[in-house]
Amino acid sequence: YFERQPECQNIPCIARGEHHLNIAMRIDEISQRVVWHASYTPDITKFRFLTHLGTWNAAAERALSKDFYADMLNHTNMPDVFMYQVDMSQCRKGIQVLDDPDFGDPWDHLFYNRRKMPKDVAHLLEVQHDEYVLRSELPKMFAQHMISYLWYFNRVESPRSKSYIVLDPECFEITGVQKITAAKLLQADPKLVDLLIKRGIWP
Repeated sequence: YFERQPECQNIPCIARGEHHLNIAMRIDEISQRVVWHASYTPDITKFRFLTHLGTWNAAAERALSKDFYADMLNHTNMPDVFMYQVDMSQCRKGIQVLDDPDFGDPWDHLFYNRRKMPKDVAHLLEVQHDEYVLRSELPKMFAQHMISYLWYFNRVESPRSKSYIVLDPECFEITGVQKITAAKLLQADPKLVDLLIKRGIWP
């Protein structure tokens, strides 16, 4: 596809939205340091602590899941999805954690995998359950250990793909955003329909 569209062989072109959806997926395959985040919010400038990012397909599946969009059954009233392209090349190191289909809360990956964390982080997770305190203290503690993210092999969206959890928002740079309808998400990868039906997500 790149050969047929030489004017869109770089990320700035994608950031301007001058591309076919296949470009986004191809870029994702080429560089694991380019990841994606799906949202219904059009003006994100920085990701929050514990935001999840992953492959284009994983983000697309997440955008179409029932728990992400409660009004999924009303297909005629589906909002636009904003696919954020993110460069994480400035991030330092990460910790591999385990994923579980039963995880529903953003904190689950941290609590379940706390024994994989540095000792001071694991201790805080054991004794402190005030989310305000954790959001305040954990980013500083991870920064001291030069840990920028958690990563895991996704077991739900785009299974076996690699996904990331933001610990240091400063190193995740938004380089572009695509406004796209849910229908076009499905057109971009027809296999999504079968997957969503199989999991009871669609319709």
